Amino acid sequence: MKHTWALIVASLIALQGLLVPVRAQPEFPANMHFIFLIDVSGSMEFSLNGLNFSTFDGSKRGPGTPSSPGDPPFPPADNSSWQRLYYVRQSLPVLGDIVDNILTLSAGGDVAQKKFAFAKFPGNSVDASWLSGSASTDVELRTWSQTEYCDIIGKDCVNGLDTGTNQLTPFWWGTPIVSALIQANAKLSTIPTSPENGKVVFLLTDGSPHPDLPPPPIASDVNIAAVGMGVDGAKETDYDFLLSITDPRFVTGVFTHDEDVTVLTTELIKTFFDVLEWETISDPSFVMTPGSLKAFDVEVTEQDRQLFFVTSWHEPRDTSKVAFTLEAPGVTLTPSTAAELDDVAYSEGATYLMYVVRPNFLADHLGTWRLRIDGGPLPPDSRQITDYFVGGASDLKVNIEGVPAGRISTGGTLPLAFGVAEAGTTIPNVEMRVELTTPTESPGNWFAGNKLTADELRRVKGMEFPGYVSDAFKKYCYLRSIKNVAMPKRVTETIALFDDGAHDDRESGDGVFGNALTNVSAPGLYRVRLLITGKTTSGAAFTRERVQTHIIEPNIEGDWTSSDLDVDFVSESESGSLHDVTFTPRDRFGNYLAPGHADDITITPSNGARPAGDLVDNLEGGYVQRVEVVAGAESPTVDVSFKDKRFPTRIIIDRGRCGFSVMAFVGYFCFDNKLSIDDAFTFALSLRKCVTKRVQLEAELAFTPTDDALGQSGFVAQVNVNAQYRFRQWRSVIPYAELGGGWMGFHDFSSSDDILSLNFGAGAKVPISGRFSLLIDARDYVAFDAFDTGTTRNMQLRLGVAFGLTQ
Repeated sequence: MKHTWALIVASLIALQGLLVPVRAQPEFPANMHFIFLIDVSGSMEFSLNGLNFSTFDGSKRGPGTPSSPGDPPFPPADNSSWQRLYYVRQSLPVLGDIVDNILTLSAGGDVAQKKFAFAKFPGNSVDASWLSGSASTDVELRTWSQTEYCDIIGKDCVNGLDTGTNQLTPFWWGTPIVSALIQANAKLSTIPTSPENGKVVFLLTDGSPHPDLPPPPIASDVNIAAVGMGVDGAKETDYDFLLSITDPRFVTGVFTHDEDVTVLTTELIKTFFDVLEWETISDPSFVMTPGSLKAFDVEVTEQDRQLFFVTSWHEPRDTSKVAFTLEAPGVTLTPSTAAELDDVAYSEGATYLMYVVRPNFLADHLGTWRLRIDGGPLPPDSRQITDYFVGGASDLKVNIEGVPAGRISTGGTLPLAFGVAEAGTTIPNVEMRVELTTPTESPGNWFAGNKLTADELRRVKGMEFPGYVSDAFKKYCYLRSIKNVAMPKRVTETIALFDDGAHDDRESGDGVFGNALTNVSAPGLYRVRLLITGKTTSGAAFTRERVQTHIIEPNIEGDWTSSDLDVDFVSESESGSLHDVTFTPRDRFGNYLAPGHADDITITPSNGARPAGDLVDNLEGGYVQRVEVVAGAESPTVDVSFKDKRFPTRIIIDRGRCGFSVMAFVGYFCFDNKLSIDDAFTFALSLRKCVTKRVQLEAELAFTPTDDALGQSGFVAQVNVNAQYRFRQWRSVIPYAELGGGWMGFHDFSSSDDILSLNFGAGAKVPISGRFSLLIDARDYVAFDAFDTGTTRNMQLRLGVAFGLTQ
């Protein structure tokens, strides 16, 4: 007996990047055609361990080889489990077995046609033979029945097809996602469009598309499901691009550290189920230790039509040592008993065990099923992060009512709204809650907080990896593997959902539950885990789970609320001077923009200033543009834009030439009370000469008319020689510190005195044009034994203007 299945066709993107909704097919197609686009570029070949890069002495180092003097030991040679493709190798057979069973639509074994095509778009130096038709046995791709191995993309990186040689020319860098999608779409386009033909592309990548290629045009009858792999703080994956080519519900983020990477198998399965509009009943992770035994209960209702029970792990083990038993009402399923039943299938691999239970068997065994997982004799003191997954086709469906289109920026709102429908009708009386896992620190702040010395930065950028890898990822690997810097932890909190009409949940009592996270302040990956319990109309208990992934990015708002611009004088010559302009974008919550956003930033010199090189990512949240100011430029300036949002203030570059300048000040002198002299306005004139790009010398004359305590008018005269240290220019401000000493004379008062003095203070210079600047500073004058009063402290605040005599 055939059963009805549902397939959602995703919203896809035209070249302009606009979402275009397309029709949903009412029935599950009889013929399914899947193309799996697997990124096997260089960065997919490694993560934290198993790296190949040049060590400090220039020698190559890989797993199991000796480290350089002073470096920590490297992992043993067999520790390849950190490599991302290792997890792909172990996870794809599970998905393949599930797909094989998905289209076995009846207890009689009536199998629909199905075709699988594997396409690989590798990097420059990756051995991807395991994805070709001659796949090695440990990959277990040979266990896939009726599989068509189509090397659509070719063995080289894809840029375009050379019709003369029928070869594909390689990229010199980047991940050729767009070309892969175009060719996958072309392959599927040869299949007639009809309700009988389903077309799905699975994209698994850790990269970003080549920047010269626009999003691909995809046929409206093709689904794209994307799984983006990356690492916190150094995400190679361009999630904006993945969201632009598919429905946001079908984009999953998997990160290669700690427990996150261990769930790749179930992430693939869940994404596959999302595309098919199937349901996830349960999906927990746990840790197996020696002698551990885990038991989990799952409710099976009359709405469930075919279920998959999967347990998986990520270190290959002898599967005979792992026992996976299902206790259904009135029967116990083991591998041997499942082999005797027509409506139950069992399969296993190096890293998974799975039962497929079909409709007739489910209908005869409704109620509570217990899953027992016995880890067997694990090695002493070992631990194995494990997960299990239960889900499949059901008429009891979780509806996601609000899905943000694209990324959410800090300060924005993350809406949460869900409902459960039985045979198309929303069930009102259910309990829902959300377990929200969020980062404790933004990726950009992690990079900014873990600075490298100039020598370390040169070494990091000189690391040799297979294929193209960004400098940000190199720094990430260096911090994690060499300096053992931990990543920020994630925290999980429970969020209540409401059906009261006041929490973005539509109307009160309508069965749609919601809440919203407002003014989100921390960028990074947000994982929303929805947990639902309730009863069907017949009174049968059920549970459901659903996971959403959201990327929150810093909102760089296009003003100077938090972002900084620094200008650092580099050198001068007869033709002009060089300056490093550093733009450090931050949002209003203080979150730095992560590395890898150079394409979003434009620093434009003008008025006698011009670029002297490319924009450089300093891997600490800042982006540096070297600028040349030509000799004689009066008011050289720079403008800054972020994603076409121009920052409002045009910055004038102080040329920093070592010439003479004259300054005039007016200020206010506050005398120590022991001197019995009234506070008064003061006037000063000084001459400064640049000694180096940071240090200036100043000769100063100052005059302060005032009265003493007896009402006698007089004046205070000062002659000082000061040294000034200039810091780097920040936006339009050049901070400086001063230290000096000289002579202070008190004349025409009731008594007079001449003493030595010491002064120190700080100030700031604001260039107005090439010759004029405003100055403001504060100084503490220490007078020694004036009028026999001992040491006194006198404060002075001044505002002045500087005029450059030489340029």
